[in-house]
Amino acid sequence: MQRIFPSPQNTAFLRNSKLEVLPSISELGIFGTFVGYGTSSLSQSVSPILNSYGGYLLRTKPLGVDEGGVATGYSVLNSIVFE
Repeated sequence: MQRIFPSPQNTAFLRNSKLEVLPSISELGIFGTFVGYGTSSLSQSVSPILNSYGGYLLRTKPLGVDEGGVATGYSVLNSIVFE
């Protein structure tokens, strides 16, 4: 795998009652649910019982921040908007 370098966008962050507009990047995580019956051996097949979309998480953080935690204050949760 190779790291993807997205284009930064200006984002308004409200922290400690102070508004800051900072260049930022967003990270999209897509979750799935899989339940199957079978073995974990590569030579055996697994029969899917459930294989479906489980939701998404979109977080935005200032450019240059390597941490990703929402609870620790490094990033914020947001929703997808298509323009």
